[in-house]
Amino acid sequence: MADWRRIRTEYDRSAVDWQKLHAYARKIANEVGRRDPHASSWKLMSRYWRRADKMPSYTETFRNSIDYLLLRDGTLVVEVVSWSEMLNPSYWETPKESSRHPFDDETVQMFDFEPRYYLSRDGNVETNRDHGPKLLVHAKGVGLSKRLKELLGS
Repeated sequence: MADWRRIRTEYDRSAVDWQKLHAYARKIANEVGRRDPHASSWKLMSRYWRRADKMPSYTETFRNSIDYLLLRDGTLVVEVVSWSEMLNPSYWETPKESSRHPFDDETVQMFDFEPRYYLSRDGNVETNRDHGPKLLVHAKGVGLSKRLKELLGS
């Protein structure tokens, strides 16, 4: 049986090897890009966040879609798309706003843990954007490396 306390201690002592991770991401992007020459990016993982404000005469819902992407040049980025929706009783949606930022240590660790699903008691907030307590790998960055490798099989 696995000694998860020892594994977690070793995981916490480990560090993301950015040089190897970036080199591997570039290699995967080149290989997958040969098979899929028209794609500008590949989705590694998606997460979301939603909050609904329920008023007597309308409901306004705020949403974030969070995509973890491998770009064609091997760059790893997080793309966050945000918008809101209004139901009063007709429906309308704000224009979507998006931003991108490069992966950091915390982002890489999102791949190392099982996702955590959260729903507030009143049902107004729902998300899986945070990682849960269950560790899936033995060292930081291994989860992302495994996900990159999976792209070769898709």
